[in-house]
Amino acid sequence: MKSRCKKQPPSLLPWLALFIFLLLFASLFLTFGIFVLLGRAGLLTWERGPASGLPVLLLYFCFASVVIGSVLSLLITYVPVRFINKIVGGMYRLADGDFSVRIQTKLPGPGQNLTRAFNTMAEELGNTELLRSDFVNNFSHEMKTPIVSIRGFARLLRKQPLTEVQAQYANVIAEEAQRLSVMTEKILSLTRVENQTILTGVTSFNLSEQLRKSILLLMERIDAKGLELEAEFPEVTVFGNAELLEQVWVNVLDNAVKFSPEGGTVAVSIRPGAEEVTVSVLNQAEPLPEEAQRRIFQKFYQADASHSGEGAGIGLSLVKKIVELHRGTVQAAWEEGIFSLRVTLPNDWTGSDQ
Repeated sequence: MKSRCKKQPPSLLPWLALFIFLLLFASLFLTFGIFVLLGRAGLLTWERGPASGLPVLLLYFCFASVVIGSVLSLLITYVPVRFINKIVGGMYRLADGDFSVRIQTKLPGPGQNLTRAFNTMAEELGNTELLRSDFVNNFSHEMKTPIVSIRGFARLLRKQPLTEVQAQYANVIAEEAQRLSVMTEKILSLTRVENQTILTGVTSFNLSEQLRKSILLLMERIDAKGLELEAEFPEVTVFGNAELLEQVWVNVLDNAVKFSPEGGTVAVSIRPGAEEVTVSVLNQAEPLPEEAQRRIFQKFYQADASHSGEGAGIGLSLVKKIVELHRGTVQAAWEEGIFSLRVTLPNDWTGSDQ
């Protein structure tokens, strides 16, 4: 790719040196002018003669220079500092995946160059993310039909009289086709949620009943690992898109089951409040590296660099997008062998499009 930068931007050092020189010159000039005016007004006199009053006058002059220089520094650097804070804030938003951020400034010279460079970088990152999302979405659509066909034929094969080895092969084909089918569905769901800015289909529904149904969907896997399930919570009603929130609970519970050790414990609780409802899912887990804790909601990220485990790093990213669409928050934490995921949703819904 050909770079857009045909020449290096001018260095900031000459501008900084000129700024410091002008600031010092202005403070000295103002201080001298103030002393001249005070002298003409008769407010500064040498009571004991010029020789004895000169040190005091110089002391006053130095003190006034410091005070005036400090005031001028605060006033003049306010605009550059605010611009730097704007740049830093924009970088944090880029790091969080918000590639729509743009900055504007009236600062001349290097300020304009830095603004153009930042906006160009944000635009290129946004285009790259758009291309990647489109590719993944189109690829998932194209993969969906053949995967369904493979899964269907594998199920038909399992109903035929097969040898033990042939039956084993058919089972592997069916299981892997099912895993690919689930992964493509998650990718398509994530793409739909990412392109959605207004939450539709908002209704009032029983959150407790929805959680119980989500747990039942995973009971086979829970029993297979011998996990102890703790799920006692009150009946709670919330507002939201029931279909989307069901994906949240299934993915959160699936994550807890997946990373729990054999014979471990998974705890599910609901804490209703006056303004919000918090759903917590806790499970025993191995310590998470600091990088994994920081990137746990990043799309396609997996702590296992070899990608040998289940999943494709989509589930928790989908959870975060859906929860944010509901104006809620999701937090992950690991402490003393316990991994927790807490989803907080607003207790009421006003001004939403239903």
